[in-house]
Amino acid sequence: AIVAAIESDATGAFNVAAEREVSMAQLAEHVIARTGSRSPVSGREDDAEAAAFHVDSSRAATELGAPRPRDLQID
Repeated sequence: AIVAAIESDATGAFNVAAEREVSMAQLAEHVIARTGSRSPVSGREDDAEAAAFHVDSSRAATELGAPRPRDLQID
């Protein structure tokens, strides 16, 4: 999607993330596992809006012809 955006004449912001909702803690744990880091995950997730996010990448797919992004496969 990033290459498609660079090569396109389209303007504006495009979400290029997978559409599955992922919490910040899940994302941090995934990065730690993938990188082999021993860093601890710290912080609080008591604010529902800050704890997880969901994006819609349909505009990137429609206007840029970009493929849907792969899910991180976080369970």
